[in-house]
Amino acid sequence: MTEKPPKGLYDRPVLVIDPEVHTGQLDSIDIDAAWHWAATGGSDKTVRIWDASDGRLLRTIRVPCGSGHLGEVYTVAINPDGNLIAVGGCFAENTSTDAERILLFDPITGDMIGTVEGLSKSVRSLSFSPDGLQLAATMVGDAGMRLFSCDERWKEIARDTNYGDHGHFVCHASDGYFATASWDGNVRLYDPSGEIIRSKYSGGRPVRLAFTANRDRLAVAFWDEPRLQMLDGQSLEEIDADFCYYSDCAFPSAVAWSAKDTKLRIGIYDRLAGHTLLGNSDADSFELLSGDGAHPYVGLRLSPRGECLTATSDAWLALDTTDGSESWKVRPAQIDWRDQQGSLCVSKDGTVVEFDYSHNVRARFDTNTLQFSLDPPDDGLSRAPSPGQPDGRAVPLFEHEVCRCLVDHPDGVRSVVGTSWTLRAINSRARQVLWRIECPNVWAVNISGDGRLAIAACGDGTLRWHRMEDGAEILAVFPLLDGENWVAWTPEGIYAASPGARSILRWHVNHGWDAAGEAVAVWDIPETHDPGVIPHVLPQLGLLGVVGIAGLERTRN
Repeated sequence: MTEKPPKGLYDRPVLVIDPEVHTGQLDSIDIDAAWHWAATGGSDKTVRIWDASDGRLLRTIRVPCGSGHLGEVYTVAINPDGNLIAVGGCFAENTSTDAERILLFDPITGDMIGTVEGLSKSVRSLSFSPDGLQLAATMVGDAGMRLFSCDERWKEIARDTNYGDHGHFVCHASDGYFATASWDGNVRLYDPSGEIIRSKYSGGRPVRLAFTANRDRLAVAFWDEPRLQMLDGQSLEEIDADFCYYSDCAFPSAVAWSAKDTKLRIGIYDRLAGHTLLGNSDADSFELLSGDGAHPYVGLRLSPRGECLTATSDAWLALDTTDGSESWKVRPAQIDWRDQQGSLCVSKDGTVVEFDYSHNVRARFDTNTLQFSLDPPDDGLSRAPSPGQPDGRAVPLFEHEVCRCLVDHPDGVRSVVGTSWTLRAINSRARQVLWRIECPNVWAVNISGDGRLAIAACGDGTLRWHRMEDGAEILAVFPLLDGENWVAWTPEGIYAASPGARSILRWHVNHGWDAAGEAVAVWDIPETHDPGVIPHVLPQLGLLGVVGIAGLERTRN
C-alpha cells in the first residue's frame, strides 16, 4: 500500500536546530577555483558557506522549505569565480510536470538572486563549466541531463532524456567536456555544447567521477560494489580492469586526481568496520591515509597545491595540507542514532531516556532534573527490542518510504513504526494506521512502560516524545555530542537549555520561493525561556496540562 505525502511551503514559523554545523545527512560539497570558500548542502535544508583557510562558518543559507523532503538540498555547485552558488534538491510543491527548480544564491550576502525553472524532476547533481558560462544538471528518476547557459538568463541549450534511472553525478573536464554517472549503469560523455559523444555501460551504480587535467583518464567509483574503474577520458574504453581496494567491504564513494595526474585520491567507506579512509593510488601502488567520520564520503577536492578537502555524509569536514597533516576539521554536533534501535532505553513513565553516546559510552537525559550525563548507572530502564523490524507485518507506507524500526505497545494490540519520513501507530491486528506524524528519519523508537508515550530518535539528532493517544509531539531534546550541552523544547517554543546550547534553537520563516528563509533565535524571545515548565510537560502529556488554556494562548502569541 502506498500513499502520497502532502507538500507545500510552511505557511508559519517552524522550530529548527542550528548548532552551526549540518544536522542530518550532508549530501554535497564544492569549492571555488581560488579556494577561498566552500559550500555544503544537506537534508537539514540549509546551504552553509565555509572559509577554506580555517574552516570557519561564514554564513548559513536557509532554503525555502516545507514538510517531508521539501527543501532538502541534494547538490551545491560554486562557479569558478566564486560569486554564485547553484543549489539543487527537492524544490517542487507538487508533482506536476516541470515544477522543479534550481535555486541561485550570492555566497557573500546569502541572498537568493534567481531560479532556474521548468525542471521535470529534482536535481541530483550540478557542475559549472571551467569558464563558468554553462551549468550542467542531472536529475532523479529517468529525467536525465540538462545544460543551461549562465549568461543567457539560464536558457536551456541541451538535454538528454534517454536515461533509465537516476542521473546521480555530473562533472566537467578542463576543456569543457563533461560526463555523467547514472544508476542505469551508464557513464555518458558530452561535448561542451551538450551533444552526447558516447556512452559506456559499466554495470552497477556509478556514484562519482573524476577527470584528469588533460582528460586522458576518467575514474569511476561505484556505490554498490567495492571497485573502481578507469576509463579513457575521450573514448570511454576501459584502461584498467576493475579492482578492489583495502578489503572486499571497502567501497570507494569519492575520487579526485592530484594536480600532476600521477595519483588518484580515493575516499573509501569500510562497511564492515563502519568508518572512512583515504587512499592514494598510482599505477604501481596503493597507500592508505587517515579518514574521518563513520559514513561515506560525499565529496573530495584536491587543490593545485595538493591540499585535500573532504566531506562525509555524517557532516565531517576536513582540510589536509600538502604533507598530509590536518589544517582544520569541522565535527558533527549531534548524536548518531543509526543502529541504536536495540540501545534506546526508557523509564516506565517515559521521563528518562538512555542511549549509546559513542564508543561504547552510554548517556542519559533526565527530563525531571534536566540533566545530561555520561556513564549512568544500570537501574533497569526498559530497552527497545532489537532489531525492531516489522517482522513481515504489512506496514502502510508512502511511495519510496522506508521502514526503519518497530516496537509493540504493552497492550499487545498497537505498534509504533519509525520510517524515513514519519512516525506512525498501527493496529497490528487490523493493519490500520491509527495516527501518522511527520518525523525526520526515525532510526530508533521505544514506548514507555505505562504505554502513554512513544519516544523517537530522529535523523536530525533529536529525541522526540509523542502522545500514544494521538501521536502529537509534546517535547523534543537535542543532546549535543560534546557530552555536556543540550536544549529541550515544546512545539509551542517554550524551552530550556544548558549554557552552551541556548542559541541553537531557532524559528525558520519562509519568504516564498524567490527569497532565502529567515532564522530567528529563540534566545531573542526571552519570554519563551522557562526551564521550570519542561519537567512537567511529560507527566501532563503536553504544555496545555501545565499552563492551562490562558497560558497556552500567551505562549502562542
